[in-house]
Amino acid sequence: MRAWRFLLVFIAVLPGCEGPAEGPSGLDLLACRDVEEADLDHFEIGAEGPSFAPWLDGDTASVDLGIQGLHMIVVREHVHGDHLPRCMRQRTTVELEQAMVGLYEGAVNTQAEGERVAVTEPIFAVISGRIPQPGEDVVVTSEVGGQRVSRRLRIVRAPYDDVPGGQP
Repeated sequence: MRAWRFLLVFIAVLPGCEGPAEGPSGLDLLACRDVEEADLDHFEIGAEGPSFAPWLDGDTASVDLGIQGLHMIVVREHVHGDHLPRCMRQRTTVELEQAMVGLYEGAVNTQAEGERVAVTEPIFAVISGRIPQPGEDVVVTSEVGGQRVSRRLRIVRAPYDDVPGGQP
């Protein structure tokens, strides 16, 4: 029980987060509060990493096991436009065999990467249905500012799948 209290306190004080926000997703402790309307030219979706690389149809993704025991696909959004909000509302879904199995819907912080470009903090699309297995295809869809981007991705083994007990 002490570990859960610590985790909740730790999440609530993460840098760049202002505490709980309202919304339908269970991970709203990570959401920002001062939501601005996103007025974008376009946006791309890709994997979490040190530098953003957009996904193309047919690229690979892994289902990660978070420290809290939830399976997820981690997504980042690269947004382009004249008005780039520091906090924007978005919705990301994961479909497997035409059924939605993963979701994160809520506000996310963005970080400027240039004059007209920003990237979101990691978005954790938590899998609540059947967990996609290596070799299966999923469709990851994100919606921001009235725009939608979808990518068909092949699931591969997570880098820690061979580590006893999960993530190192």
